Amino acid sequence: RSSPHSRSAPGGRRRRQTISPPSAPMSDAMTFIGISGVGKSLQVERILSLLPYAIEHRELGILQVVSIKIDCPAGGSLKSLILDAIAQVDALIGTNWVKACERMRTNDLLLSANAVFQTHYVGVLVIDEIQNLLHSREGPGRVLEFLVNLANRVKVPLIFIGTPAALPLFQNCFAQARRSGPLYECKPLAFGKHWDAFASQLWSHQLVKHPQALTADISKCWHEETFGIQGLAIQLFRLAQRVAIRSGTETISVRELRSTSDRYMKAVRPVVAALRRGSPNLLSEYNDLISQAILDCRAAA
Repeated sequence: RSSPHSRSAPGGRRRRQTISPPSAPMSDAMTFIGISGVGKSLQVERILSLLPYAIEHRELGILQVVSIKIDCPAGGSLKSLILDAIAQVDALIGTNWVKACERMRTNDLLLSANAVFQTHYVGVLVIDEIQNLLHSREGPGRVLEFLVNLANRVKVPLIFIGTPAALPLFQNCFAQARRSGPLYECKPLAFGKHWDAFASQLWSHQLVKHPQALTADISKCWHEETFGIQGLAIQLFRLAQRVAIRSGTETISVRELRSTSDRYMKAVRPVVAALRRGSPNLLSEYNDLISQAILDCRAAA
C-alpha cells in the first residue's frame, strides 16, 4: 500500500513508498563561516565521505540519497541552485530528473524539487559559497524561503558554508525565520598547539634532498607569513620546496620561506596585516584576494 507521503516525481513517474519522512523535531540547519583557505569545505566533505552517498533499500523499493553538496551559483540564481541540486541527485544514483525539470518555470521547479528530494529521502543538503546569494536578482530572501520550506516539508537538514561576507545574509534574512541554526566560525590556526600539530604533519612531507627539522624559528616564520591560514601555509610550503629544488639548495630554511613569500605572495600581505590588527571589517574585502592568491600559488607551483 502506498504511503500517504508518496509523491509524483517530475515527468509523471511515481514511486511506491512504504515509510514516511521523520515527523520528530530536528535541527534544521547549521552554518560554517570563515575566510577562504581555513578548510571549511574540506572539513564538511571529509565528514560526508564517512557515509555512503546513496543507499539502496531493496526491501522498501527506495533509492536513498544520503547527502548532496552543491555550490551556490555566482549570481545567486534560485533556478540554477535548484537545478544543480536535482542534477546532483541524478549524478549520484543515475536518474534523469533534471531533463524533465530544466525547462520548468521557477515555481513549478520548486514543487518538483520537493518531490525529488522526498522521493529519494535526501539526508542532508550542503550549500557552499552561500555568500553568492547576496548577488541574487530575485533577492536572497526568496531563495532562503525556498530552502526553509524544503527543510520543513521534506525534513532535509541544511548546512551552509560561506565567507564572512555572508554574515549579513543570516543576520538580516534569517533573523525572522530562525532557520540558520548554530553558526560556527572557522578561524585560522593560532600560533600554538593546533598550529604545531598541523605544521609538523605537513613538514614531514619535504621532498628536498636535505630535509630540515621543523625548528621553532621556521615554524614561527611560516605562521607569520600566512597567519595560520591553512590554504596559504600549504601553498607557501609547496612553493618553497620548488624554489629550493630549482636553486639547488635542496633545503628549506627561514630564509627560503621569507624570500618565497616575498616573491609569490605579496598580494596577501595586506590580508595578513589586517588579521594581525584584528580588523574583521576588512576580511570581507580581502577574502577574494585570499582565494585568488591561493589559486595563483597553485598555478605557480
